[in-house]
Order: sequence, then C-alpha cells, then structure tokens
Amino acid sequence: MAKAKRSAPRRSRRRSKEDGDSIMLRALIRTLVPTRRDRTVEFDLPKIETPNEATEIMALLSTHVRRIAIVELEERIAVLERKQVKGRLWLQRSGYACSRRSRSSSVT
Repeated sequence: MAKAKRSAPRRSRRRSKEDGDSIMLRALIRTLVPTRRDRTVEFDLPKIETPNEATEIMALLSTHVRRIAIVELEERIAVLERKQVKGRLWLQRSGYACSRRSRSSSVT
C-alpha cells in the first residue's frame, strides 16, 4: 500500500507537466495563428482567367471595403457630433457656456 501512495503523486506531477505543455502549445498557436475576429463573407466570383481580371476584381473588392469603412466612420462621427451639440446645449441652458471670444479676450 505504501508504494501505491508514493506512485500517485508522481503520476499527478506528470499530468501537470503535460498540461503545462499543452497550455503553452495553445498559447504559441494563438500567437502564430490569431483567432478570427470577423465573420466570414462568402460570395460567388466569376471564373478568373487572366491576371488582369484578378486585379480588377481585387480593386472592386478593395473599393467596397473602403466604402464600408467610410460609412462606419461617418456614423461614428455623427454620433460624436450629436453628443457634442447636446453638451453645448446643456451648458448654455445651465449658464456655464462661455464663448471663445470672451475666453481669448480675458487671457490677453
């Protein structure tokens, strides 16, 4: 019985060492091959027969991606501008608003 008790900790040490290796391996894989953050988009393309066709299709795709990014940026800017206007209105209503001219004249 004494031998059985002694061998059990050795087995658990081996398991923990192996678990550590697998954890390290997963971390390395995540570093080398990052996880996908965006969803995939699938669509059918016509058969590409020449490099010129491939270049044209890539140009179309790049233009489309840039347009999507621009629309998203415009939406974010609009939200920020609305928040800024609401903040100014609140300041004016509460009597805390100062015009830029009065600030510059008081500084000089």
